[in-house]
Amino acid sequence: MHLLISFISMLQWGQLHTRYLQQSLRPLQLQIMKKEDIRVPVTVKTRLLWWIRMPILLWGKKYCTPEVKQIFTDTSLWGWGAMLDDSPVQGHWSRNEKSLPISLLELWVIYLVLLLFSPRLIRQHVLIRTDKCVCQILPQQGGSRFLALHKEAVKILVWAERDLASIRTEHTKRWMNIQADCLSRQTIEEGEWSLKKDMFQRIASHFGLPLADLFTSPNNHQGKWYFTMFFCPKAEATNVLTSQWPKGVL
Repeated sequence: MHLLISFISMLQWGQLHTRYLQQSLRPLQLQIMKKEDIRVPVTVKTRLLWWIRMPILLWGKKYCTPEVKQIFTDTSLWGWGAMLDDSPVQGHWSRNEKSLPISLLELWVIYLVLLLFSPRLIRQHVLIRTDKCVCQILPQQGGSRFLALHKEAVKILVWAERDLASIRTEHTKRWMNIQADCLSRQTIEEGEWSLKKDMFQRIASHFGLPLADLFTSPNNHQGKWYFTMFFCPKAEATNVLTSQWPKGVL
C-alpha cells in the first residue's frame, strides 16, 4: 500500500483510486495490523486492476501548465450560475434544495455545469474557478469527512476521469467572478443579449449606423435612440411592434 501511495503524485487519478483501495481494505485493517493471514476480497482485486493497466502508467501526469477551459461558477441560496467563455447558464433551487448545506449545493453545481458544457469539454483540461471553499475538495480527489460531500466529489471525479483530460479547481476573488455571481442571484431574461461592440461597429461601418435600436433594453442598447419592451423613461417608445418606426437605417 505504501508503494502505491508513493505513486499518487505521478498519476492523474492516483489519489482517487488509492481512496477506493483504502475503502476496500478498511474492514480488514485489524487483521492486517495483527499480520494475520487473510483472504483478499474480490473488491480489492478489482481495485488493484487499475494500477496494472499499462496505458495509465505510461501516460503519467503532466507537470507543465496545459491550455485549459476555464469555468466560473457561483452558488447562492437563491440559485446558481456559471460561465464558460461567453456562454452563461443558471438555475434556481427548490424549497427542499435550499435547506441543504451550501457546500453540497456547490458540488451539485459543478457536476451539473460539467454535464451542460460536456460537448465542449471532451478530453480537455478543465479549471473550475469559484470563490467558495468547496474548491479544496476536488484537488484532494474526495476525502471529505462529510459523506455526502465525499460521494458528490467522487461522482464528479469518476465522470471527469472518463471524459476529461484533467480537472482542477482554483479559488478566485469575488470581484473576478462577477458574471457567475450575478447569474446565481437574479434571473437573466432570455432576450437580454447584444452583439459585441466591435462586431456591431463592423456591421455599422458596412451598412450604416442605425437610427434606432428597435429590440433592446437600457442595459444592452448600442445606439443613442432605442425602443424597449417595458417602459423606460429614456427610451423613444415601448413595444416596438406597435410604435412608429423612424425612416432610415434600422
